[in-house]
Amino acid sequence: MNLQCQLTLPVFFDPTNLPLTNIQWTVPGYAISNYVVAANGSSAMVLTNFPLNNTNVVFYWVDGASNRVLQVSAMVQGKTLKAQATFNVLRPTASVITLTGTVALDDNFPIFNPN
Repeated sequence: MNLQCQLTLPVFFDPTNLPLTNIQWTVPGYAISNYVVAANGSSAMVLTNFPLNNTNVVFYWVDGASNRVLQVSAMVQGKTLKAQATFNVLRPTASVITLTGTVALDDNFPIFNPN
């Protein structure tokens, strides 16, 4: 998710006179940010504590849930404005099947030659 908090006004207002202050995002569930994997796949970096007081918030939800309410609040000229959006976060499901039996090694395999 890459969300932004901004004030949209009619054309005749000058938005530079109405700056947003005290911005606060509320991100429910298990969220991470700045997920970066090394080029060779040897390591990765994940942040679970990411900034929630900027005009934008960038994160990934790790867990799934229905009716997840994300909120943002900001002050404009001493008045608190609030907004929210509801998300249904889906995640894949998988079944794991285990098989038991004998494991063996053999070096007597026919060599496949397509020519």
